[in-house]
Amino acid sequence: MFPTLYTLPIAIILKQLAFFLFTTLFHPETTICLRNKIAATLHRQTKTIKKMAQSFNILTQDLRGEVGKTIVFRHRGEKTFVARYPRPRNPELKATEKQLKHRSKFQEAVLYAKSVLANPTQKALYQADHKVKRNLMSAFNGAIADYLNPPVVRRIDVSNYRGKIGDKIYFIILDAISVQSVKVALHQSGGTLIEQGDAVKEGMLYVYTATANQSSFTGSVLTVTVTDLPKNVTEKKQTL
Repeated sequence: MFPTLYTLPIAIILKQLAFFLFTTLFHPETTICLRNKIAATLHRQTKTIKKMAQSFNILTQDLRGEVGKTIVFRHRGEKTFVARYPRPRNPELKATEKQLKHRSKFQEAVLYAKSVLANPTQKALYQADHKVKRNLMSAFNGAIADYLNPPVVRRIDVSNYRGKIGDKIYFIILDAISVQSVKVALHQSGGTLIEQGDAVKEGMLYVYTATANQSSFTGSVLTVTVTDLPKNVTEKKQTL
């Protein structure tokens, strides 16, 4: 029990109060109790959010088409998506060269997607994509996206290259679905070819192993050319 407040100096009161709070809040049993209460509260909130999401899905799962020319309900897999109603095009406005080029590219992508889905082997590659498996997009849309997005050479690591046979050059390459080939070429600063060959995939990296010696490689130009499944080609150069 605390002594009578009127008989103690303020400093002693504060000291005893601090000791009481410390021993209460940081007692093992108190800590466990607080942790359990917090966990129970979070669990109840999570269940409430899930119920709200399920209720919304029940309300919208059978909705299709437009609503008042304002929103449009669309289905993708087992999910329902809400989009803005498309605005009609003004026939008096002529498309720019950039827009025409984009439309032409998209038409090519659609033709590519149709041809891919007709090929069981290639179709399986797109069906294996994690977004398709999670019903976030169809294999058809995945093929279109792959056609429209060429591979990206994110990084070239030449720190282990010293101009000797067996030296390694590493690449980080990203692509939507599959990289088909990674070709590497080394040229002298004047343009003379030193060596060329294919990089092979090792884990998350692509690795090229040097096949020629060169006494002075400073100023040499490294060129990596990447091709993906739709035959998109990305080229990147780096001076050593």
